[in-house]
Amino acid sequence: MQGNDDEIEEKRRATRRTFLGTLSAAGVFGLSQTTASATGNPRSAAPPQGDTDVPSLEPTNVERVSELSDRLLEFSFENPLVDPPLETANVRVLLPEGYDETDKTYPTMYLLHGGGNSAASWSDPDLSPGEIGPGPVQNYVDEDVVVVMPDGGEGGWYTDWYNDGDFGAPMWETFHIHQLVPWAEDRFRLRSERGSRVVAGLSMGSAGALQYAARYPDVFAGVYAFSGGPFPIEQLQSDAEDGELGSALANAYGDPFEQETRVRGLNPNDLTENYRNLRLYMAVGKGEGRSGPAAEIEAVAYENFLTFVENLDETGIDYTFDVFPEGVHDWPYWQKYLKRVLPDIMDVFASGPVDPSGFTHKTILRDFDIWGWQIDREDRNRRTAEFLTLEDVTSDGLTITGRGKTVVTTPGDYESGQKYRLNHDGGSATVRPRVVRADEDGRLTFAVHLGPAAEPGNDVANQPESATISIEPFERGRSNSCN
Repeated sequence: MQGNDDEIEEKRRATRRTFLGTLSAAGVFGLSQTTASATGNPRSAAPPQGDTDVPSLEPTNVERVSELSDRLLEFSFENPLVDPPLETANVRVLLPEGYDETDKTYPTMYLLHGGGNSAASWSDPDLSPGEIGPGPVQNYVDEDVVVVMPDGGEGGWYTDWYNDGDFGAPMWETFHIHQLVPWAEDRFRLRSERGSRVVAGLSMGSAGALQYAARYPDVFAGVYAFSGGPFPIEQLQSDAEDGELGSALANAYGDPFEQETRVRGLNPNDLTENYRNLRLYMAVGKGEGRSGPAAEIEAVAYENFLTFVENLDETGIDYTFDVFPEGVHDWPYWQKYLKRVLPDIMDVFASGPVDPSGFTHKTILRDFDIWGWQIDREDRNRRTAEFLTLEDVTSDGLTITGRGKTVVTTPGDYESGQKYRLNHDGGSATVRPRVVRADEDGRLTFAVHLGPAAEPGNDVANQPESATISIEPFERGRSNSCN
């Protein structure tokens, strides 16, 4: 019996080696066997590393604009943020029918490709011949939505690469979130509110879509993930021990032991609470009755999704998870999944804004905006990843958990010029000032000290401290009960 278990585990490990190690060479995340078989605004969000000036994408960056059809355009950019590996970064844009004949504005779907693929893949008829599935996206996306399909690197993993602590290019997350979204909303007639953006992707792009949605839940209203459940951290660590992690993942995320906090901070399994105000959909096959790499890889994707949905269930997050027993890791299925969810995507766009009051958000980002709250962790070292968690956030207060000094600026929910008292309980944590006056925009700014941050370069998380802070109008003559 033990022998059978060992054989099964070895087969799974062999499949994961294919899944990870031969990513760029074989293009397994885009494997095609068809011939043979609220108010989120990324403009105001800080860059992921918090201390990088992000140049905007300007017309002068565009090397070439290609009109591939009356609806499909391709833009080619010079962009040092993703060079290397790409001297030219491409973005394909699918416009609705009649876009040039009206002044109306449109919602946006950001559609991410898989490993070994490119910005062209979702619209490539050679990858998705119509006689097998619905064909490329331009064959079936007839809704009033603009589809933006960017390059994400053959093995880019939709993150700003760690590069053994040197950071720098490629910076896929910064390109997509902090450059591409503002550029698209300037270049096309797009609605700029959160409720008019969703992100979707296949395989590596599925994991990327889940990651972007978890890290920026006030930018996207929905996430649609096909055949790419996030890898459990334990699996990454096991593969790293056996030398099977693959250089792309190691360079992108960092070593899952030495940089465990950083890896967890990029992993949707550790960020499930962040999905609470999102429409979350997942689809995957099981490869039942099928053989070959496409079936084996899909079986791994299915297992990874099972772990993820268990974590979602533990957190109490709503989601839809569709499993197709015969499905494999191949284009006809991904196109079918996307076509299947288009009505749901349009329903997201038709829904009203959500009320995030009482939200919880967990992140390793140093400086960020979330639902109008601005956070600046002043004494956090660039090389050192530490979690910060905001809980039960309302205009009446919040609980903040982490390490080091954090400067908080609230949304403009308060009366301009009015003084407010900050009471807190939280052990040795301190909040300064104790009384703060709302600025002309009705915002409050205060600092929370949660003990010393981690030592530079040390990813071992210190025991976090928490402070629960209440915010109430200051009444002169009333005793100050804050610590």
